[in-house]
Amino acid sequence: MSVRKFLPSGKPLNPRTIEAVKTAYQKAMEGLAGTPQPLAVQEIIAKRIIRAADEGEADPEILCDHGLASLGLRRSKARG
Repeated sequence: MSVRKFLPSGKPLNPRTIEAVKTAYQKAMEGLAGTPQPLAVQEIIAKRIIRAADEGEADPEILCDHGLASLGLRRSKARG
């Protein structure tokens, strides 16, 4: 599922931020691979990534970490 579904319509993000959000969301979903996630879980991750991006974070790796942390999850130290 695409993160675009969760992007706010009232306050558009710039294209660079949208790309960072998309990359972060994809990384987060890949980190949960093998475990199908309900829409509610996907939405929680996406909204936390979007909120962090809206607050000024631009690094997809850090955005991904924010998204996973919203569920109490962490990625391993080896990032890829």
